[in-house]
Amino acid sequence: MDSADPALGAGWGGDRLFAWNDPRGNVAIVWTAAWDSDEDAVEFETAAIKAVEKYNRNSADANAQILRRKTSTALLLNCPKNLVPDLIDAIWKVLKSGRNNNSKKN
Repeated sequence: MDSADPALGAGWGGDRLFAWNDPRGNVAIVWTAAWDSDEDAVEFETAAIKAVEKYNRNSADANAQILRRKTSTALLLNCPKNLVPDLIDAIWKVLKSGRNNNSKKN
């Protein structure tokens, strides 16, 4: 993603960042975001795909994915491949419950 493009943050509705490390010091990251519209989520997903592809090309061990469902996105970095299916299910459950959005509602 081009960090100089402020338009990518337009439509942002809140996010959560989770990080875990294993005994060997490997870190796995999941970043979920809620967007105001499908269009905003697609715009972010399109930019994130480019970043994920670049990240994965830079290392044989890289494991990055971007996921989108309606107005929610999830970026997974270095998550153990055997845990990804269960992790994806858990992510969508959290996002569906609305617990992802930390923005204040009036």
